[in-house]
Amino acid sequence: MKPMLSLAALLLIITIVQAQSFIGCRSGNYAGVNGVFFNPAYAANSRYHWDFNLVQLNASVYNDAASYKLSSLTKNFNGDEVLNKLYGSSNANALVNVDILGPSLLFSINSKTAFAFTTRYRVFGNLRSIDGTLLQSIKGDDAPASLNITNNNMQVAATGWMEAGVTWANVLYKSDNHFFKGGISLKYLGGISNASISAHNLNAILSQDITKDSYFAGNASGDINLRFAGASPGNLSVNDLTKFNGTGAGIDIGLSYEYRPNSERYKLADGSCKRSENRYKIRASVALLDAGSIHFKSDPKRSGSYTAGITGSDQFNLDALNTDIDNIKAAFDANPALFIPTNANNSSRYKVSLPTTLMTEVDYHFNKGFYINLATHLSLANSNDVYKMNTSNSVILTPRIETPFAGLYVPVQVNNMTGFDAGVGLRIGKLVVGSSNLLTALGDSKMVNAYVGMRLLGSRIKN
Repeated sequence: MKPMLSLAALLLIITIVQAQSFIGCRSGNYAGVNGVFFNPAYAANSRYHWDFNLVQLNASVYNDAASYKLSSLTKNFNGDEVLNKLYGSSNANALVNVDILGPSLLFSINSKTAFAFTTRYRVFGNLRSIDGTLLQSIKGDDAPASLNITNNNMQVAATGWMEAGVTWANVLYKSDNHFFKGGISLKYLGGISNASISAHNLNAILSQDITKDSYFAGNASGDINLRFAGASPGNLSVNDLTKFNGTGAGIDIGLSYEYRPNSERYKLADGSCKRSENRYKIRASVALLDAGSIHFKSDPKRSGSYTAGITGSDQFNLDALNTDIDNIKAAFDANPALFIPTNANNSSRYKVSLPTTLMTEVDYHFNKGFYINLATHLSLANSNDVYKMNTSNSVILTPRIETPFAGLYVPVQVNNMTGFDAGVGLRIGKLVVGSSNLLTALGDSKMVNAYVGMRLLGSRIKN
């Protein structure tokens, strides 16, 4: 495979070799500081005096066209195999998510108030209405001899950014049977990279030239937009992680309610309660996550807007697009009669919105360490806007067994992109490892996910 034939391929390859994050383990009572990433209210009345996260990594790819088996993922799995799976699809959609929870600290001031300081690196990508046969033609891999593209509206976008946040959480109300707490996280956003390629009302006739072993586009019309900012998505380095092309702000807000019908059994002789125990029978929570945006500065050397005007006997060799992603603009600029530059979307600065999500959870405590959690994730972003990241909508049911030092989690989910998936998560001491689709991947799954992390076990509350 050449260095890069499209941003679509790049997104998928990054994820495989490297969505919703940490499904399963994050629903537990011993997530510590990492729980605040999914509901800032969880910081208050924590099971820890303090807790410190070293690093946790989650990588996911969701799609509605290609299925994978666990056996293929553990063998010679590479970018070519990913592309081959997409070949022939006419309207493929995918979501890519790489989530790194960096050094983060939770500190409980007292039984009511807690603060947290968090760091996080994220890569988020959306692929919408991708024509797999067009990708096949660009690469020159045995696509049909001729193909008509009609009113195609493809979008491929990827954003990488850093978050540094501060969280405040507090108990809002408590009685013997009822317990409310709330929290808020304010986040500084440092934009590292943004790249998008979109086509609007694209029409073309693709034909194969056997003598040149390539495909040509003729009778083409439509609008094409390229937008790049910051580091090259094809050549990211460690040094790029501290070079911010864009800045922004974000906010997370969460509330949590606990029904505690048996609180008397947890009371101590002095009238206080055991903070080390999970006293609720039912816990219900809601959180608004990732409200905010990043303002990027467009790179004019890689960005541009064009109207395709290939008429008559004119043709464009698609092999010109089978190149490094940073050279795609040059391929269009080299053919100004076929791709006419326009002033659309030519502002020097533009805004990319975070993947705003509404998350709800209901957690039922059966007895001792046995729980079951029902969670919903609703994307609040407009999926048709190339400058708005959006995640999948899902319902997740997670039975679990957990103690302060170990936990077993079995998440079962249904989402609007991959359908049904089931996985396993494990927490042993400082180590967290799992996959939200491991069980499904034993057969066929349209999701690939894995996560692993290491924490310093903080000072756990004893009484």
